[in-house]
Amino acid sequence: MRNFFIKLANWQYFGLLVIVLASFILHIAVISNPPDQPIFDETHYLEDARRILNDEGSQRNEHPPLARLIIAKSMQYIGDNPWGWRLLPIILSTLGLVLFYGICLRLSRSHRISFLAVFFLAFENLWYIHGGMAMLDIYAVFFMILAFWLYLKGPSWWWAAAVAGAAATLSKFTGLFVFIVIGLHWLYSERKTLSALVRSSRPKPPEEVAAAETDNASETAGGFRRVLIFVFSMLLAPVAFLLLYAVCEYFIWGYWRDLSQQINTALSGTNSIKFSYGGAYPSRPWEWFLSPINAFSIYKWMFTGGREAVGLLGYDWPPWGPHITGMTSPTIWLTSLVSLPWLIWSAMKRKLHVILPVVWFIGVGVVPALLTGRVSALLATIVSYIWFAMIVPIAFIMRKETAKDNSVAFALFGMVGVWAAWIPLAIITDRITYSFYYLPAIPLLCLGAGLLINQAFAFAENRHNRDFRGFIKAVVAFLLFFHLVVFCLLIPNELTISIPVAILVLAFSLDYLGYSYQTMFSATIAVTAGVLGLRFILYRYLERWFGTETILGLYPASIWFWVVAVIVTLAAITVIFWVFRRWILRRPTNLLPPAV
Repeated sequence: MRNFFIKLANWQYFGLLVIVLASFILHIAVISNPPDQPIFDETHYLEDARRILNDEGSQRNEHPPLARLIIAKSMQYIGDNPWGWRLLPIILSTLGLVLFYGICLRLSRSHRISFLAVFFLAFENLWYIHGGMAMLDIYAVFFMILAFWLYLKGPSWWWAAAVAGAAATLSKFTGLFVFIVIGLHWLYSERKTLSALVRSSRPKPPEEVAAAETDNASETAGGFRRVLIFVFSMLLAPVAFLLLYAVCEYFIWGYWRDLSQQINTALSGTNSIKFSYGGAYPSRPWEWFLSPINAFSIYKWMFTGGREAVGLLGYDWPPWGPHITGMTSPTIWLTSLVSLPWLIWSAMKRKLHVILPVVWFIGVGVVPALLTGRVSALLATIVSYIWFAMIVPIAFIMRKETAKDNSVAFALFGMVGVWAAWIPLAIITDRITYSFYYLPAIPLLCLGAGLLINQAFAFAENRHNRDFRGFIKAVVAFLLFFHLVVFCLLIPNELTISIPVAILVLAFSLDYLGYSYQTMFSATIAVTAGVLGLRFILYRYLERWFGTETILGLYPASIWFWVVAVIVTLAAITVIFWVFRRWILRRPTNLLPPAV
């Protein structure tokens, strides 16, 4: 048994395994809460799934059919109960963590970056909430991540990436954004090949033709083949979309329907929901990263003169609890305020002044807000999208090929594709948008956070910067600790479950990243004190700050019960972890694998 644990601890994906198991356990622990009660938009999709199972067709035709059909089949085989509603989203969100780790590892060649990115994603509120709900978004995001993973495997898998992208679009039309990201990243990755093909197509003097044929013939042929493979693979996407759309409609209705009419009906339906119609806590796409609740008071003042209150989107859960909150984790929001400008600045290779990312960062929120409603929709779209697309030429001027560049470029192109693409759509169509539409961008923000922290570690490990090592490691440890504290407060799990899991994950993560045992023990005490302190001391201020209650679950009234329970749990977890770490593994060093 000891040999088994030693081999397991030496496995390069051991850190991923711990994170995935912790996330899965927390999901399963709350899968039946509330009992037999849909949450938020689950109501619409569960009712539609029942109609499908009763051979009555579908009433939610404003969305493509794949995710709705999967929900119905899950209910058919597992049951019309919380397990049948939410088990498959939990499995897909868990698999999404595994695929995302593979994406980060292939891009960065670093287990540390990959572990940090998955850590932030697994314990991010918006990802966790939608990863356990019967809504369309997690299906679309899963297939998007699958498409990215397949695309990064190389030309032999580009056709499969196209099919996965088609499946994402079949789950929700916003899945189409995946092809923007893949297209931009492919152009960046193959820019040298494309440049060589353009040079080879130009007419040359006779004396240069022979030399070019002998030196570059094989390279040109290989580049041309890669271009053809990519083009034809991407052309497979619309074919797969149409075929699968027709098949899904057949399974829903029981007969073949007019495909063009169905797609037109879906597009018309999804475009019919306007900002002008009002709605519960809508938010503009450019607000999503400026505030953790994805609504910013300055825009409400600009749009309505201060007459509209800024509120937090709550997924109602009466009468078992106050709300499940549709907000980005404040830690991811805070790190994105730094990581996004840093990614742009890092892409520039210091060729331009640092003022460019600062100007872009400020203008990214101000420009669309100033233009919307004050100029024509077409002009506002052109100007705002040009402003957002400044990321693209910045990334393309990167010259030195490194794994870091590839990771930075993918993160930037991803933000352009899955987030900035909403800007022209929101302005042209006035289609209402909500905070959870930001979900596809959350993994990219977590990748940016991992890259930023890894850069901080690299700075601290430099022999010329040893004086900063302790400070940087302390800041990173506090960030991981605070991320878990916020996670425990926002998720619908009771603290009796979330605190022990968070303590164990934090202790393991710090050990995995090379922190001392004393730091791990201090961190377990800190996360416990932090959660309890926020729960009992700051509880009454949270509603004033966020506009609604954010603490979930049914808690005992006596604080002494909590103090005793947490102390006992903390002591037990610390002892178990120490015994496992020191007596079974007998490894005083960290378990983080070397770079690939």
